[in-house]
Amino acid sequence: MFSRSPNNCPSEIPSLGQIRERVTREYQLHEATLLAQLAGTNFVHALTGMTADRGFRVPVCRRRFAAQVLPAFSLSTQELPELGEHTDLDQLKRAVFTTPVGKTSGFEATSDGGFVVYVQSRLPIDRQP
Repeated sequence: MFSRSPNNCPSEIPSLGQIRERVTREYQLHEATLLAQLAGTNFVHALTGMTADRGFRVPVCRRRFAAQVLPAFSLSTQELPELGEHTDLDQLKRAVFTTPVGKTSGFEATSDGGFVVYVQSRLPIDRQP
């Protein structure tokens, strides 16, 4: 949008009219992210009182969150295309492998919202070469 001089200061300061659209878009994205993170945190608090036999899908559906079932993966998994760009794979692995089976993780904030993990089961190690 503007060039920088050698001392790393802008050579000119753009007018609000020149940057209004970008600033508005960034502000709206920031606010949407905060709202998504608040909703995720509230969701985790709502799960606290739920019993294990009700599972995870009931509260997800009631709150109109999008549940995504992921394929089996391990700590050595390098790619998980199903994630898209929603979160970092290492962040997901930390949440999954530190959450006990049948439990939900805490809310994990990401740059565009966040996620909660429900660990349904752990598969035995496949010793086939």
